[in-house]
Amino acid sequence: MSLRRYEREFVETPGTQFQDLRGLRVYDQENRLLGTISAVMVDTTSKETVYAEVASPSILGLGNRRQMVRRDRLHHNARGLRLKGRR
Repeated sequence: MSLRRYEREFVETPGTQFQDLRGLRVYDQENRLLGTISAVMVDTTSKETVYAEVASPSILGLGNRRQMVRRDRLHHNARGLRLKGRR
């Protein structure tokens, strides 16, 4: 599997499974904010979103943490996305 990271650029992939999640908020099982999706990793063959990079909230970029989360662990809810399962 070959992956490509999309952070800032516009991605146009008509007729594929690509889902642009950038900017959506991610919450844990207790509805606590984990962060915002800052980038996505897309499989270059199938054009499916495989991973999302979640950036934790920070003040002026200080203490900013980023973690990769598999797309299948994120589910839409009324506030954004919810992380299911264990970390």
